[in-house]
Formats: sequence, C-alpha cells, structure tokens
Amino acid sequence: MRVSWIRPEQYHVTLRFFGGVPLEKVEKLSAALRIVAKGRRPIEVRYSGVGAFPNWRRPAVIWAGLEDEGALKELSELIFERTRGIVPVREEKEFKAHVTMGRVKERLPKSASDSAFVAMEASRLAFGAQKISRMDLVESILSPGGAEYRTVDSFDFCAETPIK
Repeated sequence: MRVSWIRPEQYHVTLRFFGGVPLEKVEKLSAALRIVAKGRRPIEVRYSGVGAFPNWRRPAVIWAGLEDEGALKELSELIFERTRGIVPVREEKEFKAHVTMGRVKERLPKSASDSAFVAMEASRLAFGAQKISRMDLVESILSPGGAEYRTVDSFDFCAETPIK
C-alpha cells in the first residue's frame, strides 16, 4: 500500500473538529476554550497500538492509539458543550483518541488474512507516554501537498496534579 506519512511536527490529537469558522467567531471560540482549559489538570497518555480507519481491510488512515482512561473523551465532550452555541454542530463519529500517522493513497491487493495479521501485531505495540498540558486552537490549511496546521491560540492546563 502507498501511504503519505504525516511529518512528526504535524502530529496532533483532534479533540473537536469545527470546520470553517468565520473570522468574527474566532475570538468567542477562543474565550470558550480558555474557560474549558482553566483549572484542567495535565493528562497522562500512553501511546499504545496502531490501527486503521475505517479498518485494516480498507485502510484510509493509519493511526497510533492513545490510552488515557477517558480524559481526552471527557475533554472533547466539554469542548462540544462550551462551543455548540458559537459554531455549528457537526455530525461526528464517536471520539477515538488517536494521532494520525499517515493517509493511505493506494491500497495494494492483499488477502484479508494478511490485513488481519498486520492488525493483530500492530494492536500490541506500546511505544511511550506523554503528559499533555495544553490544547491549541488550530487552523487547517489544505494544499495539494497535504494539510498544514497553524496555531491560532493556545490554552494551558493550569492545575498541577495530572488526570490519569
């Protein structure tokens, strides 16, 4: 399969995708996100497992999984609650904490058993941990060479004790 790998400096976790946000709403969106971040504790995450969306039989996205005992999902839901009056509500899939590693551009014909073997082996990988202590409001700029990300605003989690 041919994969377009994401550059490491572009790795991120999408807590909520807003789509096109009119310039006049960015300040309100930032203010709402600042409230969400205020008083949040850093979140300990473990990178564990590699998977594919929608699945290994028809991979479109290859991702690294994150284990965090639900803290990122909780944060995503809180962001939704605080921002739904500012930006239109988009229909979204259930939140799955992950970092996109690559996008499949072309699949080579392989048997289902090969895909199942790859998925079984990759799901066992554990490769590090990290403390997340801030979230960013990021603009995605699409180009023929792939998406570029620009940080519009940053929001530090202030409390000392991490959520596990």
